[in-house]
Amino acid sequence: MSLISSISPSQIQNLTTTQIRDLSTADVKLLSQAQIAEFSSAQIAAIETRDLLVLTSGQISAFDGSKFSDGLMVYGNKSSLLTATQVKGLTTAQLSTFTTDHLAFFDTKDIASLNTEQLNSLKTEFIAGLSSAQVRALTTSQLVGMNTEQFSSLTTDNLKALSTLQIRVLTSEQLNSLSTDQFSILETSDIAALTTSQVSNLTNDTIKALTTAQAQALSTAALNALTSDQLAVFETEDLAALTTRQVIGISGQQLAKLDSDQLVALGTAQFKALTSTQIAALTTDQLNSMESEDLQSL
Repeated sequence: MSLISSISPSQIQNLTTTQIRDLSTADVKLLSQAQIAEFSSAQIAAIETRDLLVLTSGQISAFDGSKFSDGLMVYGNKSSLLTATQVKGLTTAQLSTFTTDHLAFFDTKDIASLNTEQLNSLKTEFIAGLSSAQVRALTTSQLVGMNTEQFSSLTTDNLKALSTLQIRVLTSEQLNSLSTDQFSILETSDIAALTTSQVSNLTNDTIKALTTAQAQALSTAALNALTSDQLAVFETEDLAALTTRQVIGISGQQLAKLDSDQLVALGTAQFKALTSTQIAALTTDQLNSMESEDLQSL
């Protein structure tokens, strides 16, 4: 029987870093969770890399959160220090203490293996520090489970790195949590991938953040899903950039909500594309604001 099994948790605290370092791999495997819970950050740092790798996920989860995060920082080859199984065993208390300095411990597979509860426990600074490759590794269920504070902490490069599949699963709350600068950098392919549910629940501020290229990328279904109030806050240059196919997708009710500046921003080709139903929905004030050339095109 190994001597390590006979040492009480309180006695573990008194072992020197040299004694910890001299433990055999077999001894490390025998450490109980109660013993591991008493390790100091210095003792954790003294565990040989080869021995750290043999710890089970249950043993890893027994380390005190702050002591574990401090102890890890002394290791050199961070990317291969924790196994995928050990990462899955990390507790929310441990993950909540991790900083950007701990990002190197997670490769893309490790990031993808975190469950929603684990991911939500990470600090926003940690999320903001993710590389584009790590962000692309996030599963759709992970993204949906990310709280708005975390999601809005993503850098512009990371937002650009999101795939259209990832974009399509985002909640409206997540999209609305982005600043105008963040939203405006989304790729046009991402905007085109937005669902009608996502678009119809965007706030007016988010709608205003659309760039001309993004507005032009909206699908006809997405445009039709906009409420009249949402369309009413469109910038004039965004309306002017809409294709005739997009314009046809605007309902009469939506069209009637446009003010005179928005309406006259439409070009002759756009007016020619209007259907009889759309034309019938135009108000007297709107018709009076139109240029003669545009009126003749109806």
